[in-house]
Amino acid sequence: MSTKNHLNFKISSALKTIIGKELITNDFIAVFELVKNSFDAYASKVKVIFRDLYSGTPSILIQDDGNGMDYKDITEKWLFVAYSSKRESGQSPARDTDDYRHKIETHRIYAGAKGVGRFSCDRLGSNLSIFTTSRAECPKTHSIIVNWGDFEKDTKSEFVNIPIQYQLIKKNPYPIKYGTVLEISGLRDKWDREKILKLKHSLEKLINPNQDNDSKRFKIIIEADEEKSADKEAAEERGKVNGEVRNFIFENLKLKTTRINAEVSSDGKFITTELIDRGTRIYKIKEKNTYPSLSNINVHLFQLNAVAKTHFTRLMGVPAVQYGSVFLYLNGFRINPFGEEGEDTLGIDRRKQQGHSRFLGTRDLIGRIEINGSSDDFKETSSRDGGLIKTDAYYQLDNFFKERALRRLERYVVDAIKWGDPDREFNTPALEPKDVKREIFEIITKLTSSKEVVDVEYDPSFLNIMKDLQKESVSTIFKNFSRIAEETKNPTLSREVDKAKKQLATLVKAKDEAEKQIEFVEGKKKESDEALQVEKKKYLFLLATAKDASPETLGLVHHIKIATNGIYYTIKNFAKKVQANNYTKDDILENLQKIQLYSSKVQVISNLITKANFNLKVDKQRGDLIAFIDEYLSDKEIAHSDIDIVFNKKKTAYNALFSVLEISIILDNLIDNAKKAKAKTVQIDVAYTKTVLKLLVSDDGNGIDPEIEKHIFELGISSTKGSGIGLYTVTQLLKEMDASIKVLPKGSILKGATFEIQFRK
Repeated sequence: MSTKNHLNFKISSALKTIIGKELITNDFIAVFELVKNSFDAYASKVKVIFRDLYSGTPSILIQDDGNGMDYKDITEKWLFVAYSSKRESGQSPARDTDDYRHKIETHRIYAGAKGVGRFSCDRLGSNLSIFTTSRAECPKTHSIIVNWGDFEKDTKSEFVNIPIQYQLIKKNPYPIKYGTVLEISGLRDKWDREKILKLKHSLEKLINPNQDNDSKRFKIIIEADEEKSADKEAAEERGKVNGEVRNFIFENLKLKTTRINAEVSSDGKFITTELIDRGTRIYKIKEKNTYPSLSNINVHLFQLNAVAKTHFTRLMGVPAVQYGSVFLYLNGFRINPFGEEGEDTLGIDRRKQQGHSRFLGTRDLIGRIEINGSSDDFKETSSRDGGLIKTDAYYQLDNFFKERALRRLERYVVDAIKWGDPDREFNTPALEPKDVKREIFEIITKLTSSKEVVDVEYDPSFLNIMKDLQKESVSTIFKNFSRIAEETKNPTLSREVDKAKKQLATLVKAKDEAEKQIEFVEGKKKESDEALQVEKKKYLFLLATAKDASPETLGLVHHIKIATNGIYYTIKNFAKKVQANNYTKDDILENLQKIQLYSSKVQVISNLITKANFNLKVDKQRGDLIAFIDEYLSDKEIAHSDIDIVFNKKKTAYNALFSVLEISIILDNLIDNAKKAKAKTVQIDVAYTKTVLKLLVSDDGNGIDPEIEKHIFELGISSTKGSGIGLYTVTQLLKEMDASIKVLPKGSILKGATFEIQFRK
């Protein structure tokens, strides 16, 4: 007959090392754990103090103003290995001995629940002294001294048989009324300024600044007296060791980029997703939650385009890729290693490798996942850099992040706005929401086709493109909206649908009227084109009978000649390149732009000539004359590619009533004359007096023949073997603007001719 006996485990003193410096993998995580313990003790602030780092015996102090511990707390909790009252209660209970104000504070959900965080002290140093004063017993203080080396002398020694020194003293030796001070000495690693700064920057990311798990903001302060003098030399606040750790808030950076917020409601019934692009809401949808284990979850995800990356680096002093990517917070405290540089816990980069141009990677993203509440579905691994335990809820969270946040952000960023960066190849700006209304329409149509959607909000301006879409597409989105409104009995959405239908009807009517107007304009254009052919014949006639033409007509004919010559020589020169097979895409675009520019001018002038009451007083507009000349010359750099044009403008504006065509003709004539005089450069300077604006137009050509200088503005007089029409036209146009022109001595500015044009204010 067998006899049943009971056996018991023995616990080696080596357990201390396993759950201490081997489980807590680095110094920063050790400090994190001790800071979290202060938070759990209801401290309003905790100080991480470094002493005697470069002389004497260095030590680290963790000092808080929390609840502190009494004798029972020490013996039944702190000395009870792997026991955690936090695990059982989930939140801090109010204590009979607490003061009234403390009782009514909103209870925090504990940040730690493993019962091994206290062994973080072993990771940092070989000796630990604790001085703790509870609220009810102050100023009496409990003192504990632990020499971790005692646990390492003989691994056959029982863990529970290693003595811990204890003493009750009259007053806490540190300047706190109540709370706990951990004094860690015999530091295992070297701490210097660089390492403390890294710790400070890591602590910036430890606590989610938007957390609800704190009725009063919890402060972390770093003190290192030996670094105060070096702090004075630091150019930026972030480069200083001493001071409060400032929590990093992505939203405060005001990044001009695209972001998405995806939230599972606290009751777990609904998911709300909002997409915002550079301040413009694209859509906001509410749908039924299909993840049964998820509630009280928030995802805030930012896409980092080129502008946002530059802005981030300038504000934070470090590139976004070095700062981190997508962090995860459990009840307000960061879970490692999510978001750490080089880590891909969420598989974002692995996914990007499947389609580099279709998916966003960690370098393109920054943000956070927030898990709130006291659910047992999300637990941190005992190894504090191991993330969360892989439960069914964790896999649902991973899927929720990728499907409801990341992929929806990608669909807009990659497919609609093409990554949100300027196109450097074609020198075009980044696409804005107003540029991709059709794509937004398609995205919203697809989202609202799901029967899980119960509400939708959108930017009404995207309706403006409905009139240009197929009738079937418009019917689909209205059908989706109407179904959602009916199924959810949502009167607000129902009203919005009716309003949108009326808006669409108005837009369609406007479209029909616009199309009729277009038909009318196209008819007029056809007539103008036919008239232009007639005017070309007239032009040849005018050249042959110039003596009988009016001065005004001769002026415009001369300008037509300049433009048509420009077209001729542009085509001729480019044809040579084509024949030699020596041209690029940019050459094609450049020459087409020249031809378009010259042709437009010919058409405008021909329209003026065909007017029954033809004169040079074309339509005028009031504006900044200097700004127009600057813009015009900038555009003409391509058309006048065979001559350099330098415009030394003033910042002061000059508002005037002027004709765009008249100013264009004046500038073109002067530039054309300079080219005929073999000039390589035309320089235009601006000068002011109280009553006069002066334009000084100078070139480095052959100058004006002295014999005809006095008659240079008369009809038929030319120093370049030209027609003698251009400068005469310039004088007539300037007279119409109450302005004048004169010749300055040769070499006044450049070595060739210099003209001074005066506009009176």
